[in-house]
Amino acid sequence: MSWSFTFTNLSEIQTSIVNPLEGYYKGKIVSCDLDTERDGTINFVVEITEGDFAGAQVSKGIKLPSHANNGFIWKGLFESLGYKTADINSPAFTPDPKDWVGLPTSVYWRPGSKELGIWRELLFFGEQQWLAKKARFESEQSATEATKSVSAPSVPTAAAKSSIPTPPKAAPSVGAASGADLLNAIRRN
Repeated sequence: MSWSFTFTNLSEIQTSIVNPLEGYYKGKIVSCDLDTERDGTINFVVEITEGDFAGAQVSKGIKLPSHANNGFIWKGLFESLGYKTADINSPAFTPDPKDWVGLPTSVYWRPGSKELGIWRELLFFGEQQWLAKKARFESEQSATEATKSVSAPSVPTAAAKSSIPTPPKAAPSVGAASGADLLNAIRRN
């Protein structure tokens, strides 16, 4: 058997894409396929199209609408894909998943961590709801960063320590004295 390879153009191959941080992203649906291992679950893959993580893909399996009360997840997906609320609420609404691949979408992504017991999350939102949630998230992030940048309280210096009042002295030890002796000792202090 004979084979060969070359190192030509390896610098153009991206070896890894950084996993996007938690946040709100614009993206497009790359795939939405039935999970063959988990009944009633659709695996969604979304490629982020804007910002620092453009090109990165995020994914999550989402259960089909059921008694599990996850209809809000699907409604968010439909709104994100541009379906009208009146159409979504119509009994005759029958969207075709084959039409979703390549469509732009607005998502919230949170990576998971087994060590921290955090499940990854992929949620879809209509434009207005996404903008509002994104603004609140970024505001909270800014507030958290501002709190982290506040310096820690200073440790008192020797001069400052001298101005700290000293606690009162304890009553003298009186050994095995009577109650009257104890009372007299307390009165003298």
